[in-house]
This record gives sequence, structure tokens and C-alpha cells, in this order.
Amino acid sequence: MTALINGGADINAAGADYRKRPIRVAIAAANERAVGLLLQRGVQLQGTVAIRLPGRFDVRGFPTTPQCELQLLSIYQRLIRQDSTLATIPDEDVPGLVYDAADWERGCFSQSFINQYLDLLLANGADDLRTVDRHGFAPLDMAVAAGSPWVAEWVCRHVESEEVNRGMPNSPIRTPLAMAASRLDSRNRLLEGNGFGEDIKEDIRTRQIPNAKTIIRTLLRAGADISSMSAVAIGAPRRQRHLVQTEYATVLNGLSNVTMSAINAALAPQRDHSMILARLLPLAPHNDGRDPAPSPLSFGPHEAEGIAWKIGAFLHEPPAAAAAIDEYLIGHSQLRRRMRTAVAHFVKSAATRTSGNREVVGDMANVGGVMVRVPLQCFAVRGQQGGQHRLLGVREVVHKARLDEAASHGVTGGVVKGFNEHLGDGDCVFEWQQRGYIHKATRLFVALGIE
Repeated sequence: MTALINGGADINAAGADYRKRPIRVAIAAANERAVGLLLQRGVQLQGTVAIRLPGRFDVRGFPTTPQCELQLLSIYQRLIRQDSTLATIPDEDVPGLVYDAADWERGCFSQSFINQYLDLLLANGADDLRTVDRHGFAPLDMAVAAGSPWVAEWVCRHVESEEVNRGMPNSPIRTPLAMAASRLDSRNRLLEGNGFGEDIKEDIRTRQIPNAKTIIRTLLRAGADISSMSAVAIGAPRRQRHLVQTEYATVLNGLSNVTMSAINAALAPQRDHSMILARLLPLAPHNDGRDPAPSPLSFGPHEAEGIAWKIGAFLHEPPAAAAAIDEYLIGHSQLRRRMRTAVAHFVKSAATRTSGNREVVGDMANVGGVMVRVPLQCFAVRGQQGGQHRLLGVREVVHKARLDEAASHGVTGGVVKGFNEHLGDGDCVFEWQQRGYIHKATRLFVALGIE
């Protein structure tokens, strides 16, 4: 390249399609050395849309390996340092670079790279999150239409739920969720036909369909409204609504692991430090006043663990639990409020109202004729007319929230309980107004006030 430039080659390739200009080719190939050389020689950046994602018109078969993504991100950061306005100058054909990324990502880049790339654009002035093209498509609509799951999720985290449920100007029911369902349905139908070769069908099976399902689940996690898809539809609309309901069952099933991860994240500091402290306490020297020689502290069975647990309670992190819930349930919803409240109450009870982690994890017990582990039961259902209150654990509360959510959207199957299967769903039946806990000191029922 140096020899060509020294020999008079035009580094800007004036008059050529910007995609074929040296700077674009170097960027699309993630060639940091070539980009550096062109910048040193004063290459023109304006008018080249230099920091757009490489697409199929740039370099065929862009090698999206982790190393190439790191190099590409480094190039974009260098270009932004050179000229921060590059993040805000749209191509004449698109309203902005977020929209452009929605068109070109298509699952060909990692989620981590897309998040960092779009964060870089946003931090440097990109503001086209809600800008629409001449067809009424905003970046989220384009991500759905193009099958770009990671841009879709990033956008969902940066717009309000109204944007997630926004219909097209001339078709209010054509929401992102409806378009995503239509795309998944069309890909399923293409696999059933005979008009494509096996290589294309393989791409549909391994990339396009998984991407479409991921987008549907992301939209649902972000608060997309299934009720906007008619429950009495027939033909393709009915088929597409069923596809969405199936994916929502998957989203609801994921809440079990999310709940446990949220609780573990909040209690991890307390567990770690109390375990260390429980081992150190018996070794701590003390002087009882009569014997001048220090001697080890004396503890009864599990007494050191209990003291260490109480001290460790100062270290538990309730915000970590809320953050884990919010990471999964992106949009504001009744389900998210119920989940956050349930997990917050469990974490507080586990950290401050128990004698140790053994009590949190629970012991084995006979439940309905089967020996199972019964974790901390810190919830209660108010007894009727002075009757006995029924104790519950966080698993029962979470499953109740999932069952209610499934019922409200017509999801009739696929939600897996995951514990005490021999009891069916009977142990998770209660009204939310009845839910509370038993005050440890007064033994009185206290309502949690969750609707």
C-alpha cells in the first residue's frame, strides 16, 4: 500500500462507490494496519459512512471471529477519536447508523460486539433510535425484518414499551411482535417447500429460524403485547399467534433459573464472607479476664456459623437481585413487579431473618409422600376466616406468577413447574392479595401488598 500511495494512487478513490474506497475495504477487512496507514496519509472520512457495520456488499464472507471483532471495534474507536461526528452522519439511504446496524447485523456478529458498537455510537451522538424511514420503519422494526437479534435486544433496552408495541402508520396491528411472528412463520413454511436448495434450507434452519425465535423472546421480555394479535384469528395469523405463545412459554420457563441466579447474586457476598469468618472465629484468641493467657473461643454446634452469618448479613446486596431480574425482564410489567418483590422479600428474609445458609437451602422433608428438599418458606397465604396460614417458598410464588402470565395470554401448555411435580400446581394456587409473610416476633400475618 505504501508503494502504491507513493506512486500516486488516490487513497480516496474519488468518484468510486464509497463501499469500494480503500478506507471502507480496510475497515470491512478489520485491517488495523491498513486503516492506520490511510489515516496517516490523510484519507477523507466524511462521506464514506466509515463506521457502519461491514455488510455483504463490502467484503464477501466477513470473518466474524472474536479477534476480528476486537480489531473492528478498535478501528471504530480510533475513527471516532479522529472525528466524533462520524457517529451522527447518516447515509443518504438510511436515517442513521443504529438503523443501519439493524439491517446488517443479522446474527453474524456476537452480542457483546454489537452492544459495544452501539454503545459507542450512542455515546457519540447517534440519536436515530426512534427515527423512521420513508416506509415507517424504525430501527427496531428493521432489526425484526432483517432478523438481527442483538440489535433488537439493544434497542429494546433503550426505548420505552410504547415503541416496542408501536404499529406501522397505516397498520396499527403490524407491531414488531406481529412482524417477528410473520417472519418465523414464513421461514418455517420455506423449509416445508421444495423451491430451495439444501444449502439455503440449512441457513434457514441454523441461522434464520433461531434468530427469529430469539427476537420474539426478546420482544416478549421487553413487554410486547400478545393481545395485539387477535385470539380469534384463523389461518396464518392464528398460526403466528401460536408461534408467539410457544416462545412465551420458553421465556416463562427461563424465569426459574433467573430467580435462582438473582438470589444467589444477592447472597453471594454474605455466603462467602460468613463461611470464611465461621472458620476463623474458633481460632480467634480471647482473654476472659481471669486467665491472662489468650485461648481460642469456644462455640457450640453451628454457633460460629450463626454468628458469622449475622455479621455477613451486612454484606448482602439486594440491588444485585433486582439487576438480575431487570436484565431478563426488560420492559416494565406486572410480571416484573411481582418477580422483583418476591425475590427482594426472599433475599431480605434469607439474609437477616435466618440463622444461616443451612436454613435458606432447607432440609429434606416428606411432602405429599415424597422426600424433597424444602427451601426457606418465608411467604404465607392468609388463612380464611381465622384459619391457619399456609407457608410458601419463593419457588411457589414464582410459579404462580408464571401461571397467571401464561393464562392471561392463552399459553395453555409448555410452562414447566420444575419442582414438586407430584403435587401438580395445587401448591401454587392463591390470590395475590392473600400473599404476605409471618412476622417472626409477633407471629402475625403481614401482607406484602402485591397485585
